[in-house]
Amino acid sequence: MYNKLNNNMASIKVFIKEEEEFVIKGVPKVPMSESKKLVSPDGSIGIYYIKREYAWKHKLDSKINFNNPHPMDENYCEITIPIERI
Repeated sequence: MYNKLNNNMASIKVFIKEEEEFVIKGVPKVPMSESKKLVSPDGSIGIYYIKREYAWKHKLDSKINFNNPHPMDENYCEITIPIERI
């Protein structure tokens, strides 16, 4: 019985195409409505966050730290490169 089942089974091949990382030229300009900035109490350190959907749409997802969401809004994640908020 094993031989009959084995002969009737189909094989599936999976091909995964790796996408090349999008090259970001210059400093990305992100609207204020799509970004947030957290600053340390003494003003020396600033962390920028942008919306996940905006990052995917503008191919910035390779520069996003998805493990560090904004403390008050989980739709925003830390971006690891400097941005210009417009």
